[in-house]
Amino acid sequence: MLEERVRAVMSDLFGVAPEEIGAEASPRTIENWDSLQHLNLALALEQEFDVQFTTDDIAGMTDFARVVATVQKRLPVAAA
Repeated sequence: MLEERVRAVMSDLFGVAPEEIGAEASPRTIENWDSLQHLNLALALEQEFDVQFTTDDIAGMTDFARVVATVQKRLPVAAA
């Protein structure tokens, strides 16, 4: 499932348990989610899902729900 894969990437990157990453998870709720880690998140997700994000995509990934929506938007229709 898409959300579980995104959660796993975020969990590994931010060093938090997957269950700590809910729909509202954001830089305000995850201490390690700073500007550098935000860019690392985008890169990790691009590798995991074989997609490419625009600058606007990356800027708009402000919480878990928006990260998932952005990944889904970039996936080929058959994979979504």
